[in-house]
Amino acid sequence: MSAPAAAASPPPSWSAWPRPLRRWDRVVTLLNSRAVTVYLWHNVCIALVEALWDHLWNLVWLEENAPWLLESPWPQLPGVWLLTALCVLCLGWAEDLAAGRRPRLWPDGRTGGPRAATPRPDPSGRPDGPHTSAQNLSPGLRRR
Repeated sequence: MSAPAAAASPPPSWSAWPRPLRRWDRVVTLLNSRAVTVYLWHNVCIALVEALWDHLWNLVWLEENAPWLLESPWPQLPGVWLLTALCVLCLGWAEDLAAGRRPRLWPDGRTGGPRAATPRPDPSGRPDGPHTSAQNLSPGLRRR
């Protein structure tokens, strides 16, 4: 599951994700950060969901009216995803400790603090803004 996500990470020559892939950046970062946790626990999650799903055959109404639902593997998939996400939340911090990183609950690439405002280009077209004066420039940049 995380191997395709790791393969989808941008190559080192990219300075940023291409526009169509930017929405996947946080998901890929999370899967890369928790690859060992997902790898170790997803089989346990599959076994748990499968065991619980087998108990649904004991419900007579489902057995008589919806055997197609009980025979299909697809309804189990969201349960496996939810349990795997729960394992990432509950046990992923141990992966951070093992890697010598600061433990994080959900490492999707966001920083813990408030987001910094993105600087907007000045409408005057000047890179320093419309009111640049010699007093605001560093000594090495002042005109003589």
